Amino acid sequence: MKKLRPEPCIALVFCCAFLSLFGTLAYFVQGKDTVTECDSRAAEFFREQRKELPQVAHALSVITDVGSLKGVFVIAPAGAALLLVLRKFKFSILWLVILLGGLLAEEPLKSFFHRPRPFATSGTDWSFPSAHSMRIMISCGLAAYIAVVLCKRWSLRAGTVSLLVIVVVLIGFSRLFLGKHYPTDVLGGYSVGAAWVSAWIAALAQFGRPRDSGATTADTSPKR
Repeated sequence: MKKLRPEPCIALVFCCAFLSLFGTLAYFVQGKDTVTECDSRAAEFFREQRKELPQVAHALSVITDVGSLKGVFVIAPAGAALLLVLRKFKFSILWLVILLGGLLAEEPLKSFFHRPRPFATSGTDWSFPSAHSMRIMISCGLAAYIAVVLCKRWSLRAGTVSLLVIVVVLIGFSRLFLGKHYPTDVLGGYSVGAAWVSAWIAALAQFGRPRDSGATTADTSPKR
């Protein structure tokens, strides 16, 4: 049996921490307490902001589509194509598997908690956890991991990760501002998405990252 290395242990700790956060949020959203009251106040605040700042609402309604299903179905093949161009064939397969695999958990989770959206009067389009937030966390978290592994220059790594963090925050904020979700919905989506990516990082760190033939400008594999 392969000895457990430090890197996958750290990734597993993060995975457990994110799952614990999700469990805590799930517990709170089921009842009437201070957390759900804060959610309601936040939803009311953003409703007032939409009335006062319609231009911002319009801009965010366009930006939020990045985290939609159609957005993921653009991001998934585009990322895979870029990795193929860089001759990272195994990474391109992993990219598709991890991204599309995360979609399978969305509806079961939403249906289990069946939390109504802010100001919803009817319907079965449930609110917790936020699917947009979950999708963008998986997409950007995985992209950040691949960038750190493949990019040679520290400045390029830092710039890429910083940009991806901004995208994640922006999509989550758009869901709040547009009145589609409560803050705990967004945090719930983030935590599930981060746990999913962390679990895969742990597995890859333990059993070995993909090593494809062919050098690229982003290739950091040691030469032997």
